Amino acid sequence: MVKNHITVILAIFILSCGRPTSTDLSANKMDTVKIETSVDSANILEREPETNSTDETFKKINYQLYNQLIDGNFGPFEVKNDSGYYSLDIDSYFNHLDKIGIFSSEFYKNERRRVSQCQKDLEELRFTGTTDMGWEPESCFFFNYMYWLKSQESPSGYEMDEFEINGNSASAKMTFFNSYDGKKSHWSGSLNIEYKKGEQDWEVTKITGN
Repeated sequence: MVKNHITVILAIFILSCGRPTSTDLSANKMDTVKIETSVDSANILEREPETNSTDETFKKINYQLYNQLIDGNFGPFEVKNDSGYYSLDIDSYFNHLDKIGIFSSEFYKNERRRVSQCQKDLEELRFTGTTDMGWEPESCFFFNYMYWLKSQESPSGYEMDEFEINGNSASAKMTFFNSYDGKKSHWSGSLNIEYKKGEQDWEVTKITGN
């Protein structure tokens, strides 16, 4: 009888040593869940939405850029100043850029530099007559057509190519096309667009033509 009792006790002791407690099982399971969840979160909650969000941001910027600046003649234009002669109305043009809200301070500097010769020539010309076609200095040729398109006619649409992001800077090429009977005919010229990451979002810093 004593032998039987000893055998039973030893069996219980061996089984209890070899089996983890419910607390141990719970801890191991939580560690596994934490590891798996962190990996899933990195893939689902961080990487994919960041890419999609960035794509949508640039699509929105390019859409605004094309429709509110490139495809149209939005200035700057001439205006009579207090002295009675025509000068360049940069303030109204910059107010228009402000409303679009996608341009960096560098872009404003580039634009001021771009139209500086026209501004200077108008001040020297001191024109007070009727602004018929051809009245303006040669440096102010952008009065009469869409500067960025170098045309008086709009394309059917635009496409973005060669898009690259390098840290807080990015670049892309905007090309234009006409569409006839479902077929695209691309324009010979294109625009290089440069962007940078601002405090709030991406901004356009520079536009140059090819």
